Amino acid sequence: MDRNPTADLVLMAVGDLGFVGDVRPRMAADSSYPFEHLRGLFSSADLVLGNLEIPLLDVGKTSRNAVIPSTLLAPVGAAARLATSGFGALVLANNHVMDHGSEGLRSTIAALDAQGLARVGAGENLAAARLPLVVERKGRRIGVLAYTSSSNTWADVDRPGAAPMRDEIVDADLRSLRGRVDVVVLSLHFGLMYTDFPQLADQARLRRYIDLGADVIVGHHPHVCQGIEIYKDKPIAYSLGEILFDPRAGNVLARDSLLLRRDTFVFRCRISADDRVSADYVPVEIGDDLAPRVADGDAERRIRERIDSLSTPLAGDGLTRIDVAGLAGERLSGHEIRVLWHHLRRAHLGYVFGKLTRIRPRHLRMGWKTMVRKMGLGRGA
Repeated sequence: MDRNPTADLVLMAVGDLGFVGDVRPRMAADSSYPFEHLRGLFSSADLVLGNLEIPLLDVGKTSRNAVIPSTLLAPVGAAARLATSGFGALVLANNHVMDHGSEGLRSTIAALDAQGLARVGAGENLAAARLPLVVERKGRRIGVLAYTSSSNTWADVDRPGAAPMRDEIVDADLRSLRGRVDVVVLSLHFGLMYTDFPQLADQARLRRYIDLGADVIVGHHPHVCQGIEIYKDKPIAYSLGEILFDPRAGNVLARDSLLLRRDTFVFRCRISADDRVSADYVPVEIGDDLAPRVADGDAERRIRERIDSLSTPLAGDGLTRIDVAGLAGERLSGHEIRVLWHHLRRAHLGYVFGKLTRIRPRHLRMGWKTMVRKMGLGRGA
């Protein structure tokens, strides 16, 4: 290994990876698909981190859970494609990691291990799920912790699953890891789908994680990109969006955000010899073939304008001057109604009941603001 503690460390992170839908036949037909256009970029990084959104399981095996469509199943062979494309570590802490039960989780872990790919954020029990990933590059140690806010996938003392994004757990793990590594990367699966901004409470929460010792925070779950904040000289990328996903593979087509999902980026951080962190991003456009490409021309300008416009309000208390709940409700309400209707028609009453029991006052506020905004728009028209 090249031990050079004076050189900059380059870390790259991308959002959701889902080898589903039309991605699967395309991958079977082309051995260089889907990351042939990003290999050159990835080769300049010391570590490339991605969120493996869908479990890897042999063809023909499906979940016992009737609400999970068979399309949300990725082939075991995807692990080899990740390894040859430049990925070094995969995050498993997300809301889909237990879609196919403990068998799906174990199959995913075995597939990654067989390809020499590091993983973090899920395991056979809570202790295993919380284990940090520590890798050494250029004579320095990089520690990665990963958690999800999706409580239905959480591991427990004797139950496999993902590491819970609970403050008492994250706080303790950050404090424990901070003194053992040079750089702490925190990966979080949280937030509201298809929304432009994080919730105010989430912004405060992630800032506090920086105060506790995180050097870099990367987020995912909204499926669209959100802005980047520099807080106390440390970068927070609230949502990296998707890097590989077929939006037609889920229960319902996310028609409200199809175009937004095509615009994404590779988040890039440089850590200097004196541990100063700088961050930028490389705009990426998803093609008609669902393969990501480094954007240029009009596409690059469009993506930069969007990400920069979403980043500006994140500084200081700028987010308090935006109706975050109203915007989120307007973007999300149509999708949630279609999902509930999909499951009602199929008599998935347990799923519907579970959704309804998870409604919180903030969701009601969002719904009310959405209705008021739409009524106001109707009167204005």
